[in-house]
Amino acid sequence: MIIRWGVAINVHEKLDDTIRIAKKLDAVGIDRLWVVDFPSPRFAPAVADVVASCTEAKIGIGLLSAILYDAETIGGFIETLSDYHGNRFDVLIGPGDQSALRSIGQETWIPKEVVETTLGTTVRVRNLLQEKGIEGHVWLGAQGPRMIDASREAHGVLLNYSDPMMIEWALKQIRERDGTHQTGVFFPSYIVSELADEPPNEFLYAAAIVALGAPSKIIKDMALWGISEARGAYNRKGKLNSAVIQAFGTCSLLRWGVFTTAEGVIEYANNLDKIGIDEIVFGPPISQFENSLENLMAAFKKSKKARNQ
Repeated sequence: MIIRWGVAINVHEKLDDTIRIAKKLDAVGIDRLWVVDFPSPRFAPAVADVVASCTEAKIGIGLLSAILYDAETIGGFIETLSDYHGNRFDVLIGPGDQSALRSIGQETWIPKEVVETTLGTTVRVRNLLQEKGIEGHVWLGAQGPRMIDASREAHGVLLNYSDPMMIEWALKQIRERDGTHQTGVFFPSYIVSELADEPPNEFLYAAAIVALGAPSKIIKDMALWGISEARGAYNRKGKLNSAVIQAFGTCSLLRWGVFTTAEGVIEYANNLDKIGIDEIVFGPPISQFENSLENLMAAFKKSKKARNQ
């Protein structure tokens, strides 16, 4: 098995920058471009259409929130894009980021209902695409054990973890997997020239968002008690700020994203390949930083050369 590399675009950058980044990544042969929406300032399917018009890359869309979009709408997105650009689109479905949804007026968040809605939408989209003969995969975005296990109903799962021990924990939550089920990871990322560099605030804040969403089971199983203190700081302030980052501490947050060198990321990818991960997705804030993106592309080219030998 050869692990695939994907990169998230359409985060906070302008559309012209998204197109420029997509072209650069396509030129080095990146395995997949993920056009994100959690929700994003720009409508992800429309951006995916533009990106598909100027690249030949495979494209993933999402995370699309099942709170915002029903199955017929998501299926329609993929069908329309596939009609124009061919079978090169996957979709990632999940609940979405709670704070981001709140910022656009989606206040209601009942965990049981959110899980049921997300799973129902995922299965329905998979069935709709199959009925239409569309080859795109439907991924479920997951962090908690119930959602991870339920990903058996999708084509695959993108786990919101980066730490190898946490990833192995997550894989154990899937009770039975057939040979076609795909597993991937989606994480905050920043690739540096040398480890003497400090992680930027954008990386720390992205990692903190992921950590704040950690389910109680992994906190208990892996004794991640520092998350409780950070959540207390977050709840007191009602927003993510420097006090929450300090409550976590930089060392703790480095477990919730990938902050390493080009050489380090090749080794990281190889290690995840060995434990059965099919795809790694480098998420925000990497697309916001030109140097970091260049370091990632250098790592990918070197890794690609090695795997083609």
